[in-house]
Amino acid sequence: MHTTVDATHVLKLTGDVKVSQSPALSRFIENLAEFDILKSFVIDLTDALSIDSTALGFLAKIAIHTENRFQFKPTIVCCSDDINKVMDSMG
Repeated sequence: MHTTVDATHVLKLTGDVKVSQSPALSRFIENLAEFDILKSFVIDLTDALSIDSTALGFLAKIAIHTENRFQFKPTIVCCSDDINKVMDSMG
């Protein structure tokens, strides 16, 4: 799910975030090019149970795009120790 509030974009991913969601994440990344104004970007993983390497790759692509185009990285909000450990190990 994606929502925008005052040029802050929030992407909420829930459940098992995995390769089956790749087409939707890929379309989302393509649509990032259409955003003219982006004050901040939040990736909300508070309701995510797990995340696979493909989904992590898409999160990295989102981070690269926002940093290149808007000069900041997204904020990732996550409550799962397991997901946080995986993301910490990825850098």
